[in-house]
Order: sequence, then structure tokens, then C-alpha cells
Amino acid sequence: SGPWPPDGPPKLDLAIPGTIVLLAGSVTMWWGEKGVRAGRRGQLLIGLGASIALGLAFVVLEGIEWSKKDFTPSSHAYGSLYFTVTGFHLTHVLVGVLMLAMLFVWTLLGYFGVRRHSTVAIAMMYWHFVTAVWVAVFLTFYVVPYLAR
Repeated sequence: SGPWPPDGPPKLDLAIPGTIVLLAGSVTMWWGEKGVRAGRRGQLLIGLGASIALGLAFVVLEGIEWSKKDFTPSSHAYGSLYFTVTGFHLTHVLVGVLMLAMLFVWTLLGYFGVRRHSTVAIAMMYWHFVTAVWVAVFLTFYVVPYLAR
């Protein structure tokens, strides 16, 4: 049946920093949401801004990683799975960044506060979900090939 992945285990030089960046983005989003519940709009703005920046940093890291791959989606099953799964995840990250950017603008306009912040809490859950999915993707595509050797 041959080795899995066919080109050997993937490099971790961008995947590990990308994982750390997404995890940090969840922390900053949690911190920002905690601030709005306490009536600290500035804390929410900082948390949203940091989470947006970290989300965009992840997108850049993923783009660099994609450009460095020696395989394509049509090279083999691993390539097809890798680009499909990471591509869907990347789409969800971009949707999340767009959501957070909208929340940032709405926060600037004064839409959220101690009594009105459920939209922020829902967006935070989505952002945590995107991060958790990445952890599963990272373990599946980056860590398991090393364990299977």
C-alpha cells in the first residue's frame, strides 16, 4: 500500500506557528468578550482587533504553506484530502475574520454593552469552533503521519 502520506510526513515549520496563532486568537476573543460583559468596550475592541490580526496571520501562514507543497490536489489521495480539508477550514477562518471585523465596526458604533452582547458571544463560540476544528486537522494531517511511522 505504500507510505502515508506518499511524500513522507509533512513539515511542521508553518503548521505549528499557525496552530499557536489560532489558539492565541481564541484567547484574545475570549478576553474581549469577557470585557464587553463587564462593560469595557475598549477591551472588546482590543480583543476583536487582536483576533482579526491573528486570524489573518493564520491565513497568510496557510497560503505560504500551500505554495511550498510539492503536491497538488490531483497528485494523490493525501493531496486531495489535504487541500480539500484545509481549504474548507481556511474558508471558515475567512468567514470568521469577516464576522469579527463586522463586530469591530458595530462595537465602534456602540451596539454592544453589558446588556446587549449575545452576538459577540455567538461569534466567540464560532471562533472557538474554528480553532478546535483546526486542532483536529493539525493532529490528523500533521501529527498522525509521524506517529504512524
